Amino acid sequence: MARGITIGRLRLESLAMLAPMAGVCDSPFKRVVRLFDTKSLLSTEIVNSDALIHGDREMRERIRLHPIESPAALQISGHEAKAMAIAAQIAQEAGADLIDVNCGCPSPQLVKSGNGAALLKDPAAVAPLFEAVRRVTTVPMTVKLRIGWDGDRLTGFEVARIAQECGADAVWIHGRTAVQQYSGEADWDAIREIKRELRIPVIGNGDVFTPEDAAARMERSGVDAIAIGRGSMGNPWIFRRVDHYLQTGELLPEPTLRERIETCRIQCEYLVEEIGEYRGVLECRKHVAWYTKGLPDTQILKQAVNTAGTPQAVYEALSTYLDGQLDPDALPCPELAGTLVDPKWQRYK
Repeated sequence: MARGITIGRLRLESLAMLAPMAGVCDSPFKRVVRLFDTKSLLSTEIVNSDALIHGDREMRERIRLHPIESPAALQISGHEAKAMAIAAQIAQEAGADLIDVNCGCPSPQLVKSGNGAALLKDPAAVAPLFEAVRRVTTVPMTVKLRIGWDGDRLTGFEVARIAQECGADAVWIHGRTAVQQYSGEADWDAIREIKRELRIPVIGNGDVFTPEDAAARMERSGVDAIAIGRGSMGNPWIFRRVDHYLQTGELLPEPTLRERIETCRIQCEYLVEEIGEYRGVLECRKHVAWYTKGLPDTQILKQAVNTAGTPQAVYEALSTYLDGQLDPDALPCPELAGTLVDPKWQRYK
């Protein structure tokens, strides 16, 4: 019997989800994921509530949902209840299937303003935020958090409990503290302890790069679903592969060199279409690096893309690389599975 997860009134067939990440979870990427997977819950980039209310261009771009992106979660951040409520209403009107409140992003810029993981420092302050968002939303509401601010303030359980009491339909938990950022290993035992104490579904997150990772961490923690963040960079196939493995035990094949390059080109085309040639070409650089991780002889390709001034130059570089490969059905180097090309995935400025 097929498994799935129910979050409030939202029934999801897939056990794999896209965790919110600035500079990754834009509309072009989510649309590429949908070429291979129509079931997984996809998340937007983090939307700052104050900036959204004041008409910030980038925040407005982040809430714009393409019809094929559904089911989609729209994540908002902030530390003032009224602004969060207004942002939640805007997000719901934009077509979000789920509203997520960010209490976990460790970005220094976000934390400095009192948002994201900074909320873990003072659990008593989060209830008004959760209550304000809950009052104005009819779609499911979730909260994304970490296990704590630092090793001395493991407040994740307290914040998760408050979220449950305030009507949250689920929580997402990354198994690191905010101070850790992305260093060390995610603590799935801590996630397990929080899961044991809650009635609502728990979505686990942290260090999931392969279907086997997802299965091992799900079994270890007992979570209801798996969220994938950095493991999806240049890897839009991972959601289908993870869910299929969790539900059937069958491991779907890795995409070939040809599939990676052809999909990378689609990603670049979507970017240019969405944000224009200048910004799109800059964004293509990191995506080419991610998609080609573990492939042979990519130095000339990356150099060409990193110096490209037009979309056509990017596309030509990808085509030239593919045409020059003796084995277009080759798979990436297996030793690089579960590794990152570049941990700095924030947008180019």
